[in-house]
Amino acid sequence: MADNFSVIVKGLYLDSDIPFALYIADVAVNLVFSAIAVLGNTFIMVALWKLSPLQIHSVLKVLLFSLALADLGVGAVVQPLYITAVLTAMSGRLEASRTIGAIFYLVNWLLPYISFATLTVIAIDRYLALYFRLRYRILVTTRRVITLLILLWLLTIAGTSLVLWNHIVYNVLANTIIAVFLFLTTVCYLKIYLTLRHQNGRFRAVTPLPLSSGTRPQIKRQLQPNTL
Repeated sequence: MADNFSVIVKGLYLDSDIPFALYIADVAVNLVFSAIAVLGNTFIMVALWKLSPLQIHSVLKVLLFSLALADLGVGAVVQPLYITAVLTAMSGRLEASRTIGAIFYLVNWLLPYISFATLTVIAIDRYLALYFRLRYRILVTTRRVITLLILLWLLTIAGTSLVLWNHIVYNVLANTIIAVFLFLTTVCYLKIYLTLRHQNGRFRAVTPLPLSSGTRPQIKRQLQPNTL
């Protein structure tokens, strides 16, 4: 978890026991994955933007767009900051390394938490869609979801700023929130699985078995009593 910020602002120092070639390889790997994250999430956001409401529900579209936006930030901001911090530390520019390293640590805590929180909201949304069914579109509107996501981003930014004040409080709060998110996500998907399994069992119970080829359905004829 987060270290004391007074330690973080001292800069990103390289371990002298690790060869520079390994740092260069690390930079190269992060550079490749950064490009993949930027291109992939950009394509996803453009595709979501072009989808009509008939192809995807607007609420799910907004949630997926927020998730892609947070992941785009990881590839476009977090990884380039890390690469720059390592390169500046390798070149001996400690002042630049201290500034870039501090920004990297803050953003690196911020964006992954937003992605994790959005995944939890998506799990809750899918469960609500299954639970409320026809009432879902009335209760869960696009405006409400956008408001929730804006609030989620603001709260995550405020929570991340706690590390500037007390890293112990931040670690306790972050661990608690992660545990709650994991619990909610697990419960929602477990309930979705059990509900769909139950509905599938009921569907099989009322669906007649298909006739095999070459057989004819046997119709039982009810004999009418002879009234003559």
